[in-house]
Amino acid sequence: MSKPIFAGGTSYFQARNGVWQREGNRNANEHSYVDAKEYRLLESVRSCKDVSLYSDELLALQVDWPASEYLSPLRANLLRPFLAKIRSGTVLELGGSCGVLTRFLGETGAEVLAVEASARRSSIIAERCRDLPNVTVLTDKIEALELEQKFDVITLIDFQELAQGFARDPDPLQRLLELAVSMLAVDGVVILSVANQLGIKYFASAEENRLARPMFGVNDAGLTADVSCCSRKALEDRINRAGLSSIELYLPLPNDKVPVSLVYPAGFDAPGQSAGWDNAALMANSAVHVRPLSDLPAYSVELALQTLARNGLAQGLANSFLFSLGRQPSQSDQTVLAAHYGFQRPARFAKEKQFILNAGAIWSRKRSTADTASISDDEWITEPYQAGQRWSELLLEIINRPGWTVAQISEWADFWIQSLLAQSPVTTDHAIAELHGFTHLLPARYFDATPFNLVKLADGTGKFFNLEWSFTTAVPVEFVVLRGLFLSLERLTCCENPALQTSDKLFELALEVMEMSGLSIDIQAGDLELFVQLFNAFQNHMQGQPKASANHSVKNLSVAVLPVRVVA
Repeated sequence: MSKPIFAGGTSYFQARNGVWQREGNRNANEHSYVDAKEYRLLESVRSCKDVSLYSDELLALQVDWPASEYLSPLRANLLRPFLAKIRSGTVLELGGSCGVLTRFLGETGAEVLAVEASARRSSIIAERCRDLPNVTVLTDKIEALELEQKFDVITLIDFQELAQGFARDPDPLQRLLELAVSMLAVDGVVILSVANQLGIKYFASAEENRLARPMFGVNDAGLTADVSCCSRKALEDRINRAGLSSIELYLPLPNDKVPVSLVYPAGFDAPGQSAGWDNAALMANSAVHVRPLSDLPAYSVELALQTLARNGLAQGLANSFLFSLGRQPSQSDQTVLAAHYGFQRPARFAKEKQFILNAGAIWSRKRSTADTASISDDEWITEPYQAGQRWSELLLEIINRPGWTVAQISEWADFWIQSLLAQSPVTTDHAIAELHGFTHLLPARYFDATPFNLVKLADGTGKFFNLEWSFTTAVPVEFVVLRGLFLSLERLTCCENPALQTSDKLFELALEVMEMSGLSIDIQAGDLELFVQLFNAFQNHMQGQPKASANHSVKNLSVAVLPVRVVA
């Protein structure tokens, strides 16, 4: 690690762990932020042989929300739109936390200085980046930082949390932003993420960050340095006062903590809309990752997000904002409408899928993100965008009507089932022996042919898309339907009360829909047990979990119930 360029007569030294510290803080590692979870995290990272972004060892440690927040590669998606700018220059990361973004920045090859106030967390960052000589870690308070160097990229991720060090200032957010601008190169970029005071999840009773209290920001209940989230307008006013005239807004979905998708600035512009681009599907599909809600929401978060998107309100009521800021006009790619990354995946399955506008038409393209250092624009695989009616959206409409019935769900499922049966079956040679007794075996790539991957075309036929997953065996239609029904119901944030005597257990409901649709599973012959084993094996394969471990979704089979909302 190289020595940062410090200003004035400030004296710093490099500790044994390679972290730079201000003189006078020589005992910081022994006395600062002695947190049991962070200590265990430090020891865990030290014990790992592989500390890369997609390390399988670190993936196995993500057993709860705090561990996932500190270790998950998902957060790196916030920085992917700016990869070209990051690679070509120097980066100042203000507030390195536990190093997941530092690791991504370092793997790009950029010269990175990560500043973190907590000595314990600085040690974790140093361990996470121990094989990256281009990464320097500095333990210091942001408000005390004195650097002569100017940076091409400065990151302010979790902006409102970083501003806590300026609590005595009349406007902590403004003070932090101005400090960042003072260290920015003339043509540099500030990448800033922040929670939105008026985020839609807060209207659904989600707890405010750090407060564990709902509706605090919505009520504008004393927004001080302790609760320094703000609306889009208030934030853009501060940005302008700081002297940054170039402002580009991206929306991380569902928020900046778990960004499974990103809507780019062009995704809201007229050319994309005229070509048929609609952010509603991405926004609705992200709802399952909006956590935690203090109780079941009073409305369908999925349908609410669709409504926001289709009425031009998404940019004001998004859960989080991601800004690219600068003094000079942006050089970003204006053809990209949005990007999707999916949830937690091991390296071999990690992909970026972009939706782009080219010559007035929408296309999709994808590439692997497994190796950050070698990601190239030459790796894109491009194909036409699949337009049509998303079949999963109709289920949301049905299940959010009072008194909905199993027969209505069965009628909805019939189009999907017929689309599956329209696929040419394969012979038993392609299936494991236990599946030879089923009459309609689908090719292995239809394993994940769920309603989320089906559109109804203008001619009335169904077309499956994005069948990126495959497995080791051909699969019966019955299995694909059972798994698809259960996952479709499990993803719901909430629903209306169904008709009387409707089972509230998701698994029973899925079986009832199948029987009504003419598909049955022979429980006596052990078919159900076999399907559960296949379900478990595939979920673990997809998520990089040990083959024999009990997957979360499979454990939910016997306990998951309808999330019926109760409105007082």
